[in-house]
Formats: sequence, structure tokens, C-alpha cells
Amino acid sequence: MKGSIQKKGDIYYLVLSIGQNPETRKWKTRWIRSGTDKALAEEALAHLLVEQERDKFLDPEKITVKEFLTRWLANHVEPSVRESTYESYKWTVETFVTPYIGSIELKALSPLHLQDLLGRLRKRKPALSKTMLHYVYAVLRGALNRAVKWCLILNNPILAVDAPKTEKFRSSSYTPELLSSLILAAQNTPLHLPIMLAATCGLRRGECCGLRWQDVALDRGLMFVRNSLNRVAGQLKSQPVKTQRSERSIRLPEALITLLTALKPIQTAEKLEAGPLYQKLDYVWAYDNGTPHDPAFLSHAFLKLLRSEKLPLIRFHDLRHTHATMLLLEHVPVKTISERLGHSSTLITQDLYSHVLPEMQLEAANAMDRILLTPPMKKTDESVVAEPTPIAKFLRTKISKAKKNRNKMLAAKRSKIKLPQSDSPEDTHQHTSQIISEHENHIIA
Repeated sequence: MKGSIQKKGDIYYLVLSIGQNPETRKWKTRWIRSGTDKALAEEALAHLLVEQERDKFLDPEKITVKEFLTRWLANHVEPSVRESTYESYKWTVETFVTPYIGSIELKALSPLHLQDLLGRLRKRKPALSKTMLHYVYAVLRGALNRAVKWCLILNNPILAVDAPKTEKFRSSSYTPELLSSLILAAQNTPLHLPIMLAATCGLRRGECCGLRWQDVALDRGLMFVRNSLNRVAGQLKSQPVKTQRSERSIRLPEALITLLTALKPIQTAEKLEAGPLYQKLDYVWAYDNGTPHDPAFLSHAFLKLLRSEKLPLIRFHDLRHTHATMLLLEHVPVKTISERLGHSSTLITQDLYSHVLPEMQLEAANAMDRILLTPPMKKTDESVVAEPTPIAKFLRTKISKAKKNRNKMLAAKRSKIKLPQSDSPEDTHQHTSQIISEHENHIIA
């Protein structure tokens, strides 16, 4: 199949030669509207020609939603994302999309179809969480955006559908006292190391399980987070961390350096005892035979420990949030915390831990009071006396004037009060005092 790009007015079209008429010997062509962007038209044409060479040309007139999504997953998603992400997309499409709208022709897919899909998923049992519903929406939006780029449809119909609302995530975290209790409880258990890694360095669950000795420099007090251990298609696999910013170096606290230093000779002894059965995989947190722990085991064992020690139930991932929260309350810069957590932007860190900021705002306000109102000490010949700050002098003057004005208003109000006629001097005095009190309260208010 041959193809070219033609422009009519402001619109670019893909012109595809799809065969020759045996009777007239004229070439058949198909015109596919692309849009006003020439670069996108060229990208779409290149994709269609490659698909034709593979004998997998997608006919925009006939392709169904299921056929398109299958091709999108294989040709676009799988080569460009981590294997675990691809598996997540694939499972989402096969579970929540194609069973409902897979048979509809892609060109006929409308906002109403997609709105109906979201409605049916809301009523599905077991019920989908708001987060999962939004994830389905996001996967479909990405897929249909690609369909537009490939010139299979003119517009993305899901953009006319409101995205499902999600609840703002608020992290759970332990106080310093609770964290100390947890670390003490875990000291003689296999969970001691991963708990310390998450609580003191902010590592994710998969990063704790996937850490290797080659990425730990105890002599320099540094740890390099490069890999994450995840279960993909039923198998444990070590994968590069999620993003470029997730790959990071972390300065180790002294308590963790001590723990890792003590662990080294223990693993050496285990290696000698296991002999040829030992798996030389270099994992820091490993079984006696050198094999790594499953992240799912870590989550289950962590909850079991919390229940046995009667500690508040949190997820293992919440130790990472505890790490960030404590650093924020200790006034560590947000940029430093963001780097330790491996966030792609400090905005993510600020958004996740915005609930901590009001406490810090109060401290900031108190700090300004101390700066502006606390008098500096002035040394005289005999003693050291406090010298009022300019702001303090200004405020004292304003307060003094306000008191004088209030006293004048009270005096003027008293002079205008008419006393009632009464035979009893005591009644007259009591009533007068009541009237004056009411007027004073009004002025003060």
C-alpha cells in the first residue's frame, strides 16, 4: 500500500492506495481526514504504512473497539511502559471495557456509549471504587487520543464525558511515639529492616524488596534506589523504578547504617551454611537462601504485626507518608523531602501533605510575632534593658488611642442617658447601672 498527504483548505488528508481495479486498471484510493496539524498527519500515515507491511492494516470503516484496543495495547502501550503497567492496562481493558463496548465499531463510538459504560460500572458488584472508576476513564482517554492520532476517528468522544470524581487522598501516618513503639516491636522479626527502610528513607514497598547490596554504599552513608521488585503475570520481577526522578540517592541515618552493617556478616554466614543452594541475587532483604521477599507478603506480615502489638492499623506504604510528615514538621525543605521520596515535582509533595501545612502555618505566624514584637536587648552602663521594636511602639500607640476613644464614647453615652422617675433611690440606681452596662457592651461589641 502506498500513501501520501494531501491538503484541502486547512485540512490535511491521508490518501491511501488500497488496490487496482482489474477492469479499469485504475488505482483505488481512500481519503482519511487527519486535521490541521501536518506533523500529526505524517505520524499517522507512517503508522498506517507500517501496519500494512505487517499485514495488520486497521480499516477505519470496520474496526471495532475491541480490535483497536488490542492493537493499541500491543503496538503502543507494551513497548513504551513497564511490564507491570502494561499488565495493569491490559487487565483494565479486558475486565471493564471490552465486555461492555468491545463489539461497537470504533467510528460509531459516541459519548453516550461511554457515559453508559461508566454508569454500568458504578452499579457493578462488587462495586468499583471512585479511584478505579477514574482509572478506567483515564485508560480509555489515552487509548482514544491515540486513535485520533492514527486517524481512525476524528475526535475523542470521551472528552465530552465528565471524568468521574475522586476523593482527595489524605495519607495516614504515625506519630513519633507510635513509630518508636512499632520499631521496638519489630526488632526481633524479619520486618525490622523494611520498616526501617520505609520509615527512615521513605522507600516504597517494592523498593524495599528490590534493594541490592550493590546499591548501598555504607562507607559513604548513601543508598541508591534503582530497582523495584513487583509481581508481574504471577512472577516476581526486578524492574527499573517508575520514573527517572524515582531513581535517586538517599543519605542514610546513623540508625540504619548500624542495622545494615550488622546484617552483612549475618548474610555471609547464611550463604556459607546454605552452600550451593544459596541464590546469589544480592538482595539486602532476603530469605536464608538469598531469595527476595514478595511485596504482598510484606503487606500481610506488616498488618499481622500491628494487630499482635495492638497498634493502629495502617498500610505499609503509610510508613513512607510518616517519613515525609515528620520531616515536614521538623522544617526540612520540601525540595529535599521530594528528592528523598522520588517525586517528579515538589508540587506532588505539597499536594500529598497539604494537611501538615496548617500546623506549619501557625508556627510561621508565631515566628513573625517573635520577629516583629519581641524587643531586642539594649545594653546600658548599668544593666541590659529591652528596647521596643518600631512595630511594637506603633501597636502600643494604636492601642492607647483606641482606649482613649472608647472612654470618650462611654462618657458621652452616659451623659445622654435619661434616668427614669422612681420613688426608690435604690431602684433608680439599679436601673441606671443596667442601662449604662447595656450601652457599654454595645460600644465594646
